Amino acid sequence: MSTATISTKGQLVIPRRFRKALHLQTGDEVAFSLEGEKLILQRDEPPRARLVEKNGCKVLVAPPGAPPMTPEVVKRILADVTDAYLVEMARAHGLRLATLDDELCKKPGAVGTAENPL
Repeated sequence: MSTATISTKGQLVIPRRFRKALHLQTGDEVAFSLEGEKLILQRDEPPRARLVEKNGCKVLVAPPGAPPMTPEVVKRILADVTDAYLVEMARAHGLRLATLDDELCKKPGAVGTAENPL
């Protein structure tokens, strides 16, 4: 068991091993609750979306206060995720992806690798 001393301002230092275990960083918010004589501290997580079933279909329900999920927003999110996945896969296989501004795009069928860049 670890101990800490409460300062005159009512502050205490959370031991490093507990901060690491909860992935707490400077500025993070934590929530406190009491269970009998115990003070419980946990990460203050923002509300998350929930997967529910409606009329036999699985539907993702946004938490209160979340921005509306329009088809355009969903398409943008999926495009961002797809782009990030492609970049990660290219790096994992030593490939270089061309961008629209890249000279590679101007050469039809050209593909470069880390070992053989164009």
